[in-house]
Amino acid sequence: MSSCITSDLAAATYSLNYEGYFKERDLLNKSIEDLLKPDDWRLKAIHEFRQRLNLAEIYDQIKSANRLYFFFMKNKVINPYSQAYIMFMHGAKVHDIERVTGLSKKTIGRNPVSSKLRVGKGAGNDIRTIELLITSIDSDRLRGLAQLGEQMMKYQT
Repeated sequence: MSSCITSDLAAATYSLNYEGYFKERDLLNKSIEDLLKPDDWRLKAIHEFRQRLNLAEIYDQIKSANRLYFFFMKNKVINPYSQAYIMFMHGAKVHDIERVTGLSKKTIGRNPVSSKLRVGKGAGNDIRTIELLITSIDSDRLRGLAQLGEQMMKYQT
């Protein structure tokens, strides 16, 4: 995130602070788009920061998914159904399970665990949280969860 902050953004926030935009209570309740003109250099700097921040977040999610995939491979959890089961047990979103395992949404939806754990649209933990949870598991427990996932998928078919 610190790489997203540029000298233009620092100058823009300093300028807004110097002019009192952050001090008056009436101005704090308004969005920055309402306060500044569309061609204001400070507004452009803030919009560029928001874009960089969104891109950095997407990049972090992709890196977390890749690290999680390689963690599974390193610990010999090669079966994608076992990977999906482990991720479901830790509250992963279907989209993130698709990204890591390569399984389709339809296949993931047929998993007997998925119907019990998914609460609603968008339910689940962020991929970065899932990565932290799963990579903190010791290898014996991870193998046990993988075997349990394989057994669950046998009962499904």
